[in-house]
Amino acid sequence: YLHLVLLLSTVYEVTLTVLDYLLKLLSIRKYSTPTGVSVSSLTTFLGGYAAFVNLLSFLLSVFVFERLLRRFGFKMSLTVYPCLLVFVTLLTFTSPSLWLVFVSMGLLKSLAYSVNDPLKELLYGVTTNEVKFGCKSWIDVLGSRIAKGVG
Repeated sequence: YLHLVLLLSTVYEVTLTVLDYLLKLLSIRKYSTPTGVSVSSLTTFLGGYAAFVNLLSFLLSVFVFERLLRRFGFKMSLTVYPCLLVFVTLLTFTSPSLWLVFVSMGLLKSLAYSVNDPLKELLYGVTTNEVKFGCKSWIDVLGSRIAKGVG
């Protein structure tokens, strides 16, 4: 059971890392000038991205998470993020424009923070405290870092 949680967390993290790399690569390409990268324009763009992710995460946490869980239940709610991840990844790699990747990554990161991560925390509720604290820390810390390195 927890091996599956580790596997899914790793796949999500690798995919997000690749998409994040694509976002940064496209943004550097867009804000490059003949003399180099326009640091102020790139900083403004990435700051706007961070603000978008944080605002959307907040809105999803406040207005969507509880309604999603009540309306569709735990199991169906767990499928929202993987389905969206597959759809957005395929869409992004078929036509990788900066604004498509911006919106896609913003939506995925926001959903990860506000819906997927809280649901993943609920998965640990059915385990013993010993298993929960031992495996959870390994999955969240070490598994996540390895996945980012692979991605």
